[in-house]
Amino acid sequence: MNDGLAELDSFFTPEVIAVAGASVDKSKVGSIIYQKLRRNVGRGVLKAEVYAVNPKYDRVGSSRCYRDLVSLPVRPELLILAVPVSSVVELVDQAVQIGVKAILIISGGFGEAGRSDIERIIHEKAVRYGTRVLGPNTIGLLDPLSGVDTLFLPTRKRLPSGKHVKSLLEPKRGGVVIITQSGHLGEVIAEELWTSRVGVRAIVGVGNQLDVSVEDVLQYFSRDDATKVMALYLEGLKDGRRFLSVAGEASKRKPILVLKLGKTETGQKAALTHTASMAGDYSIYRAAFRQAGLVEAYSLQELVDYCVAFERLPEAGGNRVAIITNAGGTGAIAADESEKIGLSVVPMSKRLTTVFSEKFSTATFGNIVRANNPLDLSATATTEEFIKACKMVIESSEYDMMIAFPTHQPPTMDCGVVESMANLFHRWGRPMCVGIMGASEMAKWYHDSFCAAGVPSYPSPERAVRALGALAKYRTLRREAMCYKLPPTPTIPSSSAKYDWNETDKCALLAKYGIEHVKFSVMRSEREAKNIARDLGFPLVCKLMSSEILHKLELGGVILDVMNTQGLVSSYRKLRRRQSAMRIPFRGILVQQMIKGGLELILGSTTDAAFGPTVIFGVGGTYTELLGDYSVGIAPVSKGEARRMIDGLRMKPLLEGYRRGIRLDLNDLASMISSFSYMLYDHPSIGEVEINPLITDGKRMLAADIRVIPQWSSTKATDM
Repeated sequence: MNDGLAELDSFFTPEVIAVAGASVDKSKVGSIIYQKLRRNVGRGVLKAEVYAVNPKYDRVGSSRCYRDLVSLPVRPELLILAVPVSSVVELVDQAVQIGVKAILIISGGFGEAGRSDIERIIHEKAVRYGTRVLGPNTIGLLDPLSGVDTLFLPTRKRLPSGKHVKSLLEPKRGGVVIITQSGHLGEVIAEELWTSRVGVRAIVGVGNQLDVSVEDVLQYFSRDDATKVMALYLEGLKDGRRFLSVAGEASKRKPILVLKLGKTETGQKAALTHTASMAGDYSIYRAAFRQAGLVEAYSLQELVDYCVAFERLPEAGGNRVAIITNAGGTGAIAADESEKIGLSVVPMSKRLTTVFSEKFSTATFGNIVRANNPLDLSATATTEEFIKACKMVIESSEYDMMIAFPTHQPPTMDCGVVESMANLFHRWGRPMCVGIMGASEMAKWYHDSFCAAGVPSYPSPERAVRALGALAKYRTLRREAMCYKLPPTPTIPSSSAKYDWNETDKCALLAKYGIEHVKFSVMRSEREAKNIARDLGFPLVCKLMSSEILHKLELGGVILDVMNTQGLVSSYRKLRRRQSAMRIPFRGILVQQMIKGGLELILGSTTDAAFGPTVIFGVGGTYTELLGDYSVGIAPVSKGEARRMIDGLRMKPLLEGYRRGIRLDLNDLASMISSFSYMLYDHPSIGEVEINPLITDGKRMLAADIRVIPQWSSTKATDM
């Protein structure tokens, strides 16, 4: 893929546009696109020549229609294809021959319908001639600044009564870039944003990403001065490591919000059907978002709310939030939600409470003392008192952000609160939003008026809190992402590379990266029992060695608590009989020192189709799957990222010596996880590794059981 970003200008600011599929039938996609572009030319918004191409017509509307691209009087810079799949390849061939710079393929029926062969042909032609292709299977794009608009949804429809009404709100200019693998949702997000008077910088539907990808668009708009925030609706990725590198760099310049489809198996299947992208393991995507500094939204509504906050508000300088209300319950809900998501509801200082006691009436101040932060002014507070309280909190400099709930129902609160609070908002320079609840006309007026004044308004305490929480989270994530640089994708060696590591090889490899293995010996005859017992001592563990068995304990391939030489011989015989019954090759019996009383952890890896090697760390040893408490990182991870993986565990208190238990040095543990992740990166022939359990007494960490699966095999493993 060509990474030249300047080439994408031809999609957003072309001088000449041709629409193949333009039609006299106003219901056709090509007709809708052509008429939209012509209308924008007439309004003076689009500074481009627009031509219709369709062999069926001589004219479309009042303009001439051309049979093919060769017949056009000038060479198009952008070609829009809204034609049947059967016509696409021929038109692409014409386009590349005459030097068209950019092709937007609206048509569907390609990879998502099992026709990846057509995509391959188009891609080969585009690469050969240096033409960029957006799509196929896309709604296209909208750029309100340049007037390019290929969103082919009709703007008006008829109700059963016969009345024609608006079916599509025209997106207004603003600072939000919407990058989506679902064109319809891009339009929905834009409409939802406009209910808060927030406009868009662009909507880009990437479709099947035959050429132009999510990463290309992220790079392009991260360097655009008019862009304030990028919102990404993501179904799946084809090159996860490139996404991680590009998004990590882009998020340093602009906030990137992401909503991931395919969190469940059903959603993953839907994503594959929709855009021919593998949705992948959601835990791996979450790790990638964290490492790249992206703020994840967990619903479409959250994505919209976050966009409003990032488009309207300044950057957060910290996470200390002040909550001011004239309704105590609202403040309590906001406080609970704030603590839940990591905002700090710090009490007012003694100095600030003293200032309040001097400035406020006794009746009102009595409520303030009981509430503090949240600051409950009660329903008796007037508009002037509410504004005075907000101003005093702002002037105290004790808080990084503020949420105000100027409930309109009390008789003492009037509409003047909107203008006064908007003035405070624009002077303060720190994030502030309001919560306006209710379904009355007055509530709607408050909401609309605050939004029109540039103050974000949310219909519930939880949504207001989470929106500001996203700002604080971005501050933290960007700082962490700036310290993290992902190396290039490792090259996977051919299958001739070493893969069948023996026990000594594996121990040597782990030791090179700072991971020690429990002392062991391989027993191949009963005569070796005395020497092994003398070298290792007791108690011992005996394990059947086989690359065909991945879970030996469940199949009777492990004997614990071997306490003497006679027991060692007996265990050897039992495991030999077990091996014979299972008809597997005999490689020896692994005899290990048995570690008792330690804390069991798991450290492992897998290779993801999109992101490559990933590292997995968790608590629980053999109970890890039952507990489901683990963290994931895209390898290699830095020590700081490894520490964040540890901090994300629910059972982190166990690692910190919960109830006088074993206490670990978490920085040393993070160093080990990071080192292990570099082992995965340095040895791409390793497909999967599992050290389970990894046992620690607080001083040493010992790998008690190791399983290795080569990259090119889904079944063959070597075990310890």
